[in-house]
Amino acid sequence: MKIGILTFPNSPSFGAALQMTGLYRAIENLGNEVEIINYRNEFMSKKKHIQKRSSLKTLAIYLLDIPGRNSFMRFEKQLKLYPSKIIYDTEQLKRIVKRYDYLICGSDQVWNPNITGDDLNYFFSFCEDDAKKISYAASFGVDKLDGVFAQAVKEQLEKFKAISVREEQGAKIVYELLNSNCAIVLDPTMLIEQNKWRLYEKKLKGLPSKYIAKFIFNYDKNVEEKIEKLAEQTGLPVVTIGGTFISKLKSGLFTGSIGPAEWLYVLDHADYVVTDSFHGAAFSVIFHKNLLVSLASSTNSRLKTLLHTFELDNRVIGEILPEGKIDYRNVERIMIEKREESLDFLRKAVNGD
Repeated sequence: MKIGILTFPNSPSFGAALQMTGLYRAIENLGNEVEIINYRNEFMSKKKHIQKRSSLKTLAIYLLDIPGRNSFMRFEKQLKLYPSKIIYDTEQLKRIVKRYDYLICGSDQVWNPNITGDDLNYFFSFCEDDAKKISYAASFGVDKLDGVFAQAVKEQLEKFKAISVREEQGAKIVYELLNSNCAIVLDPTMLIEQNKWRLYEKKLKGLPSKYIAKFIFNYDKNVEEKIEKLAEQTGLPVVTIGGTFISKLKSGLFTGSIGPAEWLYVLDHADYVVTDSFHGAAFSVIFHKNLLVSLASSTNSRLKTLLHTFELDNRVIGEILPEGKIDYRNVERIMIEKREESLDFLRKAVNGD
């Protein structure tokens, strides 16, 4: 079978690049020919362009991050996941779609209207009704859909051969739209074993031999204080990856602009990982790290689902720091079980069972 995946190629996001890689490899390992459809959403492209020019501080950060973006491009080029031709509009999508036996959208927040600008192409609206359409671990990234967009999404999802989502809130949205249940599956990064991911790593020079990796998007005073306390208790330095401008300034060690390969290395070699990122937490689980999670952001349904799935609800930072070690024997037992369920979803969806 030849399968086309619609996701977020060329995105300057560690999670987007690695989930794309994970899904590609997982479907390929099931004996299929795979391509990433190299679609660039107009809304997302315009948003990035506006952000570049929005303020002097934003422009400075953008310019400083050029090495990081180059690392992303090198990572994706080396993997050769998608054809070089970039697709910018619906008419181009219509022309190339017939080359595929099946189409899969996902993973990541491909169904988040705030990210895509209500782009129905991520629901395969450009396809004929009889096209074989599947979603794998698609994420809405919002609590609900409203109005005209909700109705349009409903009409498209009714034409899907099989639907799976990444989190419980996504399953609720699908049920509200279609009055039927859908599968909740693992993020595609978890379909690939730990030792396979290590093949993608690139060593980052200058790291301490032991450290706390901090990968935080949303500044929260309580979380920052708890990270300082953890550093004091353990005697370990804090290495900040990305995050807010404030957290960068406060951090004693900062990775600088890095790509997905270096990001994997930093997480894998950390003694502790503190994060509010879904994929930061996912790879911490994959690499068996001492994980501490911030749920300070309101958009944390996917993180809650991840923690609940692996019985790690007690790893959330509250008034006190989570204590004790994670029982990774139990986590691996769940991982093997859920991975097989998720792969079975893909097998049945593609083979027509």
